Amino acid sequence: MWLALLGCLPADDKKAAAQPAEASPASGHAWFLPLLAFGLFRLFDITKPGPVGTLDRRHDAVGIMGDDIVAGVIAAACVKAFRALPYLRTVRK
Repeated sequence: MWLALLGCLPADDKKAAAQPAEASPASGHAWFLPLLAFGLFRLFDITKPGPVGTLDRRHDAVGIMGDDIVAGVIAAACVKAFRALPYLRTVRK
């Protein structure tokens, strides 16, 4: 499903956008996780928070690819944390 979304991205964003989508399998009740992952990646890639902005200010190859990869890693971490929430609620009961 998320592969169709990758067609509209520049080449340097394609691998980085796939990172969070790979961290969020679209099975069963979690069908929206790849969309959430893609949306978070684009949010972090556009707003450039923290280390993403630092890498973006480098005007070399590391900055061009690095900001997208870090945005993908942050989005993947957010999706992983979101996926862990139901398990935390069952442990507390």
